[in-house]
Amino acid sequence: MDTKFILIVSNKRDVTTDLVVKRLSQLNIPFRRFNTEEFPQKVNCTLNLTNSETDILISNNDWEMTYNDIASIWYRRPKISDFTNTNLTQDEFNFALRESNSFLLNLWAILRDKTWINNPFDLYIVERKAYQLKVAVAAGFTIPNTIVTNDYTVLLKFIENHAGSIVAKPISHGGFGDNNEFAIYTNDLGSTEYSLNEESVNCSPFIVQEKITDKIDVRVTIFGSKVFAHKILVKNQSLVIDWRVLQPDQLSYELIEVPCALQKSITQFMQLTNLKYGAMDFVIDKNNNWFFIEINPNGQFAWLEIANGDKLIDSLIDLLWTNKNELRNL
Repeated sequence: MDTKFILIVSNKRDVTTDLVVKRLSQLNIPFRRFNTEEFPQKVNCTLNLTNSETDILISNNDWEMTYNDIASIWYRRPKISDFTNTNLTQDEFNFALRESNSFLLNLWAILRDKTWINNPFDLYIVERKAYQLKVAVAAGFTIPNTIVTNDYTVLLKFIENHAGSIVAKPISHGGFGDNNEFAIYTNDLGSTEYSLNEESVNCSPFIVQEKITDKIDVRVTIFGSKVFAHKILVKNQSLVIDWRVLQPDQLSYELIEVPCALQKSITQFMQLTNLKYGAMDFVIDKNNNWFFIEINPNGQFAWLEIANGDKLIDSLIDLLWTNKNELRNL
């Protein structure tokens, strides 16, 4: 029987991919890693479209694969094409980058009927944070009261309605500065550190939510039917709005049970969004109410395995490779 491969679509510097690749090698599971920044400089791709067949060919100096070689695809944070070692003019660079990106979108569309974790077209929709909140309500979650706005009058009214107890965060990933060397996280707008003015609000819309006080942060990581819920323990919880700003030595993690009703809502959310993997963030208030905050459908998870030893990487591989247990026994 012809060998099937897991196709990993990633980038050269992704540590999570490195760890998954290491585990795949230990299990003798065949895979191919496609670092998209190397296309088209170091990776060749062809779409072969005729009246009798549709096929693809992806190759580099070490391997090649066709449509039928692909068992499943893990779509893990690809990067844009790297043209730094070329003599392209700015216009030529813009054109080449646009064409390369468009080619890859066509390639993913051709491969749409493969098993994806997760399909990039689904990711594009689900990564919209306002959409996530809409689906979360439909799935049965409770969410904080939220607005997304650049209307200063609307913002002031929202602040008044919540007695100034609100937080704000970016609509997108929050990267800031050249090459996103800085990141903007969730901030407490009730703090005297921030002064809002109409011009700044009008220039850039953002997300504003009611602040959940006396909270516990929980990361819920979903791999198909497997769910890992980790309580995030912070040494100085009262000083932190967003735990992601802290250094690893300031954090620890504890596995907790997900309430049955919440588990049903998680399943419903994943079905509504066509996701097989996701990293959800919740906060639990002092009355033990769980509030859905957001989902990163392509989020990190290996750091939790490193910190706690929980088998998250194997859970991903379970989704990608149905014959994994057979190979383990070889």
